[in-house]
Amino acid sequence: MNRRLWPYFVEPLRARKGAMLLTMLAIALGVALGVAVNAVNRAALEEFAHGMRTISGQADLEVRGPRAGFDETLYPRIARLAEVAAASPALEFDAKLPGKDEPVKVVGIDPFRAASLQPGLVAGLMMEDGERLRLIEGETIFLSPAAAVWLEAPPGTDLVLQSGLREVKLRVGGLLTGVGPKQRLAVVDIAAAQWRFDRLGVLHRIDLRLKSGADAAEVERAIRALLPAGVVVLRPDEAEGRQANLSRAYRVNLNMLALIALVTGAFLVFSAQSLAVVRRRAELAFLRAAGVTRTMLVAWLVVEGAAIGAIGAALGVVLGYALAQLALSALGGDLGAGFFAGSRPELVLDPLGAAAFFLLGVGAAAAGAFVPALEAAATPPALALKSGDEARSLARLNYRWPGAATLAAGGLLAWLPPVGGLPVFGYAAIALMLVGAILLMPRIAQTAFAMLPGRGSAPLLLAQAQLKSAPGHAAIAGAGILASVAVAAAMAIMVASFRVSLDGWLEQVLPESGFLTPAEQDIVRSTPGVARVDFVRHQNLLLDAARTPVALLARNLASDDPGSVVPLVAGGAPTRRDLPPVWISEAMVDLYGMRLGNQIALPLAGRTEHFIVAGIWRDYARQHGAVTMELEVYRRLTGD
Repeated sequence: MNRRLWPYFVEPLRARKGAMLLTMLAIALGVALGVAVNAVNRAALEEFAHGMRTISGQADLEVRGPRAGFDETLYPRIARLAEVAAASPALEFDAKLPGKDEPVKVVGIDPFRAASLQPGLVAGLMMEDGERLRLIEGETIFLSPAAAVWLEAPPGTDLVLQSGLREVKLRVGGLLTGVGPKQRLAVVDIAAAQWRFDRLGVLHRIDLRLKSGADAAEVERAIRALLPAGVVVLRPDEAEGRQANLSRAYRVNLNMLALIALVTGAFLVFSAQSLAVVRRRAELAFLRAAGVTRTMLVAWLVVEGAAIGAIGAALGVVLGYALAQLALSALGGDLGAGFFAGSRPELVLDPLGAAAFFLLGVGAAAAGAFVPALEAAATPPALALKSGDEARSLARLNYRWPGAATLAAGGLLAWLPPVGGLPVFGYAAIALMLVGAILLMPRIAQTAFAMLPGRGSAPLLLAQAQLKSAPGHAAIAGAGILASVAVAAAMAIMVASFRVSLDGWLEQVLPESGFLTPAEQDIVRSTPGVARVDFVRHQNLLLDAARTPVALLARNLASDDPGSVVPLVAGGAPTRRDLPPVWISEAMVDLYGMRLGNQIALPLAGRTEHFIVAGIWRDYARQHGAVTMELEVYRRLTGD
């Protein structure tokens, strides 16, 4: 570009510092939110993945069961396979602690088997003389350094954990020196864990290392043939990805909020640059007359917007990392949502991620400046130099069909199915609807102002006449306001409707975990002031190895009137008696394609049982799906 033109484009920026600072701030906030969310997500997932690698160690395959576990007799059958070099059984559960809101993850291992597969869990378990494992002492528990600090339980102190209604006292034998500094983890001997925590004969996981040269796919098929219903075999990376999917929707929605902020910033840049182009119309026309080409003029004006975006984006990157550090310190890697409970990840700088959001900020600002730049370049210099030509600026925006077509396209996209489980078309629909509304603003403004009475003070009449004759200015002035108010109004409506629905849901379903014996249940029922008690048996089911387990809720409900217990949105009493009924949540319809009246198979107690879908209910607690059945049916089929 010709450097002699520099003053003609830099000086106007200095003259409108207020507008420039506001647009920079909008871009900075959008970039900051994106960088912060990306940094928090990356730190949380890396810490989570490190924790899973510590537990699975050097395994080639993992056999995993539901939360209730599976029969330990499966372990020797798999360990005896010719292609298996080493097998390490494990018990894995969350134990509550008196006075603590968050549980601690407890892993029961066979230290002799785990030594070759999970050295990180075994490091620190040897006696001072190196000859004897302290873990096999049944009253001993080992803590990671982070867990020891959190629980204020140095080696040699007693630690009380809750197992159902009982309290289990264990002596802290030492620290797990091979576990990450931020991971809260406890390790006990597997036999002691099964005995002390009422899980005799139960395993949750078997980690396997294959012999050199073994075909992993063939071994996987052989193991799968041995597995009972509800137990799966996975590669470690598959297991890691499945666990990360727990927070996938949460992370995507946070990133979309950041992009919405950037879009709002782009509209503000559009407004500021458009108004600046109108004010500088004669000046830009003079440059055209002096020999500046259309392409050069568009390039200079887009660079103006990009420069504003670059400054705002750079500020946003710095602010974003500061916000991420604050969020990790105060709320953790899941911002308080509970997906990564028990971990306190450290902030890790991500140059590529920061650069991507920086470029998004610059691109958003450049895109906002592109339309006004095209308009300025397309106007013949002779017309632009005439007095009063400002009223014809952006006249091409005053067409209704592009806006109507864009709105219609957005409405159609909103009905398209998700892509890979994400509402990609829904996000695109939001963008198209915003653009369509802005394109229709000149026509709406022209119609609305034409209906106003021609009376009033001189300033009011002048403003009215200006907007009537130049309706394109309505799109300029209102673009940023429309985008920000539309998003704020949409979120307010969603929150309000969710609150109303949630209140109704809570009246019927109030999820709370606890363990009560039948005698204690009778005491609760007879307590004065208790209107209704609903005791629920909660398990999970592995319906798809690639997906997060779904919840199984067995509860007392009358099959002839299930709507009195669960908030039904479809169906109700079972219409068939040949199969026991179940009622599924709305997420099961979306994720697994289940429909009212379908016959479905569920893995229960190691067997596949068949049911009929009698109804669909609303559930706000379990995004990955839930199935409800009658408690008597559950007990009859499982013996639990």
